[in-house]
Amino acid sequence: MLAYEEYYTYEDYRKWEGDWELIHGMPYAMAPFALPKHQLISSKIVTKLNILLKNCPKCNALMETEIMVSKDTILRPDVIVYCGEIENKLTKTPPIIVEVTSKSTLKRDELIKKEIYEREGVKYYILVSSEDKNIKIYKNYHGRFVKEDIKKFEFDECEIEVDFSDI
Repeated sequence: MLAYEEYYTYEDYRKWEGDWELIHGMPYAMAPFALPKHQLISSKIVTKLNILLKNCPKCNALMETEIMVSKDTILRPDVIVYCGEIENKLTKTPPIIVEVTSKSTLKRDELIKKEIYEREGVKYYILVSSEDKNIKIYKNYHGRFVKEDIKKFEFDECEIEVDFSDI
């Protein structure tokens, strides 16, 4: 018996209704809406980052922004820092990506997406647990994420110091 696995691309993805991510041609349904706790954590992070980025004129923190990694991988992280012209399609790899995790997303965020972000050259990947408020910060060294306990983030021409403990 032959196994048939469906494969989708951005052309398919952009026609779908609802909230989806596409990872290596496989669709992943996202929750129809973020739970209030998840929204609160994400909005606090975006607010904090944008305040810290006020002296960096080309960088902004954004929520739930679509990132097209390739024709068959489109991700929607909870928070990104993006440096450059903001248009409908972001073309540069964000230096910082934050995922607010829950039991239902932990495996995807901690394994699958982490590997993609690592390979794509994201400088800092931050996982914030919505359940136990645990924070994991990974810094990319030559294509490999290393878990670190850091507060200073340097990227492009910017340097910010972020304390996530009050989030």
